[in-house]
This record gives sequence, C-alpha cells and structure tokens, in this order.
Amino acid sequence: MLLASLEGVRKTSDNKWQARCPSHKDKSPSLGIKLDGDKILVKCWAGCGAVEVLSSIGLEWSDLFPDKPDTGKYIAPRFSKSEFFDVAIKEANIMMLALMDVMGQREISRENWERVLVSIEKLKYMNSEVKR
Repeated sequence: MLLASLEGVRKTSDNKWQARCPSHKDKSPSLGIKLDGDKILVKCWAGCGAVEVLSSIGLEWSDLFPDKPDTGKYIAPRFSKSEFFDVAIKEANIMMLALMDVMGQREISRENWERVLVSIEKLKYMNSEVKR
C-alpha cells in the first residue's frame, strides 16, 4: 500500500526502496523505505518527518505496523516530541500564511487552500495520536 502511494519508486536492494518524498517537492528520490521484519521504516533524507510523509499520502502509523491485539495498555505515540512540534509549527505557519491572505483580502489559490486542508488533517491526526 505504501509503495503504491509513492512516485518514482525503485528497488535498491532486498527489502529496500527509494522514492520521491510526497511531503515536499522532491525532484529526485530522497525517501528511503525499508521492510524490517514485520514493520516498514521510512526516512526522508531531506528532513521531512515520518508523520509528514505518511499524512501527505493519507496513511497512518498503523499502516506501517501489523495489527496488535488491544491489551488496554497505553501505547505511546510513534513520533518524538521534537518531531511533533516541528510538524505542528510548520502546519501552523502554513495556515497563518493563508489567514494573512484572507485578512489582506487576497484570494487563496486552490493549491494553497488544499494545502491548508492537509495541514488541518495532519494536526487532527497528531491530536488523536497524543490522546490515545
């Protein structure tokens, strides 16, 4: 499912692939994908966080890991506090720029409006991960 959602995918070795990162305007493959046992690892060498990469193609952390039985125990979010805040600040800045356009009575392009909607979805997802 992950590989099918990406562009420019090529196999680099057993259980490893490269693709263009969907989280930024990637012209050459900077996203590494590795099948490691029963989980999938993703790494953007340009600096995008895993949460950003996944949410930009409509996937969640659970798509990278096999289903585990619910034990009723707290499961920590699968991203660091630093990554959480990096993404939150970036998405808030995107929404702030759109708001500045609106307040300046400038029309927001369709592309920018769609990006604001992506920001909202990313922040909703992150909020749900923190609360689980």
